[in-house]
Amino acid sequence: MTHTDKTLEYAATARCKCGAGVAMPLDVEEAMSLAAWVCSEVLKGNASDHDSFPFVFWKIREETSINNTPGLTTRPAGTIARIIGHATCGQCNSEWESEPYEACGKSHHWFPGNCPKCGNDCGGHGSHSSTDKRPRIEARYRTVILDSDL
Repeated sequence: MTHTDKTLEYAATARCKCGAGVAMPLDVEEAMSLAAWVCSEVLKGNASDHDSFPFVFWKIREETSINNTPGLTTRPAGTIARIIGHATCGQCNSEWESEPYEACGKSHHWFPGNCPKCGNDCGGHGSHSSTDKRPRIEARYRTVILDSDL
């Protein structure tokens, strides 16, 4: 599949020998079938035989990582990557999401808070005790790509 900047997650700092940032598809199944960070120019169909870094051998920090404190990215101008948190209440199965946010440099990802439907707060504020037997709120996170104002 040929990609665009809107379908790719870029590395914070890793680049191909050609200078383009390395990336992986946002589609998890496709990323796992590639099993590597690949030159973005290859993924966009503009080049072939450029650098790739197999996941099994390389740890490459993604641009949306909370550990990417300075917010570095190899993404070309025009789009930005953000994170959306998705919560599911273990008590009533209600679901809700955060607004897109920049995770870089934060000490943690979005906390969903109390369930807006039933008020359950188990796990919704970043902590959970193993002695608390209530159904907990589960949070998952995904990357979204937005147009940039730059």
